[in-house]
Amino acid sequence: MGSGARSVFGLAVLAAALAAGTAGAAPASSNLILDILVGNTRSDAHIVPRHQNETVTSLRFKVGVNVETIGPDVAADVRVRLHLPEGLHWGADLPDPTENCTSTATTADCQPGFPLDANDLSRRATGWGWDVTADAPGDYALSAEVVQSSAPDPDTSDNSSQVTVHVTRAVSIGGVKISPARPKAGAVVTARVAVTAGGDAITPTSVRCAGKVGGKTVSSRAASSGGRATCSFRPARSAKGKTLHGSVTVVAAGATATRAFAVKLR
Repeated sequence: MGSGARSVFGLAVLAAALAAGTAGAAPASSNLILDILVGNTRSDAHIVPRHQNETVTSLRFKVGVNVETIGPDVAADVRVRLHLPEGLHWGADLPDPTENCTSTATTADCQPGFPLDANDLSRRATGWGWDVTADAPGDYALSAEVVQSSAPDPDTSDNSSQVTVHVTRAVSIGGVKISPARPKAGAVVTARVAVTAGGDAITPTSVRCAGKVGGKTVSSRAASSGGRATCSFRPARSAKGKTLHGSVTVVAAGATATRAFAVKLR
């Protein structure tokens, strides 16, 4: 082989080596995954799959956002944003600088306090959670996205999420509380039942009372107020030593319940 041929061959080998070196030094990339969290309380807040619905049972609940990297490289300067729709508002615990967040009336912008590293379990992911209040029961669409990262993401399909929160108010109708504790024949006996929806006191739409002593009907009066249904009975003085059997029927926020009681009269 002539010297000219060797020179051309040598240049070809050098070019191939340079190309291989360039290919080996590919730009850093980090695949980020962002999810929205929802729950009735902080302890039960969990990731809701994209485009799915989640039901909460109070006008006050928790929402948050979680971001994770699955590598291969470290992602620094990551920033995520959560959006609240009309009708939802931040509660007492809202996004603030102590957690590397800022907020407006409808958004939360947050950054992890460290680079995300898939090879370090303590730095692989991070998340935030806050108090939210709804104006009324209904469906509310939350959305969130990654808005910044130092490393390009090879798969941006999981860089955002949208979920719908179905807000309801679970009705709770409590047991009967009698006052006075030792009722007396000939005096007023009051039976009270607590009524709440989603943890908030509500006024019953209907209260019905029924009472008997020895098979005879006892006159009663029904009343309702915020968080309470009340029935007042006045057994005759001759009922001393006998038992007043009664019930309080409550209708509130579409739920109906009857609470019975029996108390001996002195």
